[in-house]
Amino acid sequence: MFKKIKNRTSGHLSCDDTSLWDSITLMTIPIYNNKVPYKKSRKTNNSHNISLNNEHIDYYMLPIQSKTNSTHDISSGLKLNNNTKKKVDQGKYHIDSILDLHGYTLDVAYNTLMNFIIKNYNLANKCLLIITGWGSTDKYNSNSIKSNFSKWLQNEQIAHIILYYTEAIHSHGGKGAFYILLKSKNKKI
Repeated sequence: MFKKIKNRTSGHLSCDDTSLWDSITLMTIPIYNNKVPYKKSRKTNNSHNISLNNEHIDYYMLPIQSKTNSTHDISSGLKLNNNTKKKVDQGKYHIDSILDLHGYTLDVAYNTLMNFIIKNYNLANKCLLIITGWGSTDKYNSNSIKSNFSKWLQNEQIAHIILYYTEAIHSHGGKGAFYILLKSKNKKI
């Protein structure tokens, strides 16, 4: 089934190479078809029951809309307790999950961020750390993740589940990272 590879210098494999190749061929399982199975996701409404470890959880799904008009300013933290806001601003609030968007294109970063926020809201996580990187040093360049970040958070698909966001402290990434505080899932949106 497997072809033996000949060493270019001597014409034959050494004893070590032969024994290594034989051990590899014993452990391998041949692929009989090259088709990859996939599952189609059916989205009929905005909430789904998904079984995870025999627990049923209601999951919120993104509505198919792309308007960026939000009814409230989530960067101000007006709906937030002063003590909680202070903890978040000082980096003392417990971070539940971290997302690093370095190296992503704008489209992939946007979709990854939206899915990450929705997933963490569904898991009842409160505080997220999003690392965007510093972006471009050109003040007229709007093609960086950091320069689009606040606009993305104002999107009506997720703005109603975000309480507050702010720049992270230096030890968590400084100007290249942000904290996002999510609303509690059990409270009405």
